[in-house]
Amino acid sequence: MDVAATLLEQAGHAAVDHPGLAVLLLAAGTLVSADLACITVGLLAAGGKLGLPEGIIACAQGIWLGDLGL
Repeated sequence: MDVAATLLEQAGHAAVDHPGLAVLLLAAGTLVSADLACITVGLLAAGGKLGLPEGIIACAQGIWLGDLGL
């Protein structure tokens, strides 16, 4: 399994008990695949496991930090 899928799968599991950890994993996941991280946020939000605003902020922060590093 590739790194992006593993990170985002763990974010899904973490979202249930530790939303803060899920946000960090999603932000880190954007550094590998921003598209996959954003899709994962949508799926987690649709399933009620993560709030949509938190997911959007996590993706935005991860993308911003990734661009900052360029």
